[in-house]
Amino acid sequence: MGAWETPDSVVLSADVMGKGRDGVCTKQGKLQQVAVKLDRPIWDRVLLDAISGKPVAFKPLHGPSPSWS
Repeated sequence: MGAWETPDSVVLSADVMGKGRDGVCTKQGKLQQVAVKLDRPIWDRVLLDAISGKPVAFKPLHGPSPSWS
């Protein structure tokens, strides 16, 4: 998991760890909660998916994320 930060957004990219026995990706998606260390708190920045460029909803400690609005 990697993150690229701007003043207004955080862009996340994920990669797949491990492959099938034959070394080929099995194309199976797996939802998993992860933590990413940022240079500063996300606060009011929008979280974006690196592949689609679309906002990603996330659950901060207090209130809805800017990506949900």
